[in-house]
Amino acid sequence: FEPGGAIELKGKSHPLVVYRLLGPARETRGEGARGLEAHDLRAPLVGRTDEMTQMRDAVGRAIGGRAQVLSLVGDAGIGKSRLVDECIAQLANEPASAGTTVRRAACAAHNVQPYSVIAVFFRQAFDLAPDDSLEVVQDKVEAGLRELGAQAEEIATGVQMAGYLLGLHALEELRDIEPKRLNRQISMMLRTVLEYRLRRGSLLLVIEDLQWADAASLEALR
Repeated sequence: FEPGGAIELKGKSHPLVVYRLLGPARETRGEGARGLEAHDLRAPLVGRTDEMTQMRDAVGRAIGGRAQVLSLVGDAGIGKSRLVDECIAQLANEPASAGTTVRRAACAAHNVQPYSVIAVFFRQAFDLAPDDSLEVVQDKVEAGLRELGAQAEEIATGVQMAGYLLGLHALEELRDIEPKRLNRQISMMLRTVLEYRLRRGSLLLVIEDLQWADAASLEALR
């Protein structure tokens, strides 16, 4: 934004400063940046040694082949995101974590689309853009699954389920599909994709504000 001066408004005792929108914020701040990071500022982390040790130990076990679930709980503004950022930054500099892929998703209270959290990871994994058509999505998913080494039947299922997972099918196309069967097929497809992907290396999935995740995403994660 850029300052646009002050204007007098009816019902206001003092002039209000207005701003003109110039364009999107610089991408270097990262999606969902908070606190100082939202202003391209950063301060060294002080304290939190015990918490950081527990987090690094859990991630270390995961990289070693033992699946881990780490729940980070605390009041708003206490520094949960900062702890995660610091842990990931430290891991990036360690040889033992080489080849580990980090993917991040943030839940929002207003997002009620089924599988919204899983869809974020799915888009990242297959390099899907928000404006990709159903046909483009299916082509990318097919190519990605083939590269991972999936079998022909598994690829066909993945391509078919991709549109449902990302909400690209019209509602009319879903009315003839029994919900439980659709959810079961999506879960099986996600499991297959994950198993093939983990043959390539460790995967760290970070989910912010999980308390706002939709029910379908929570069930898929379980």
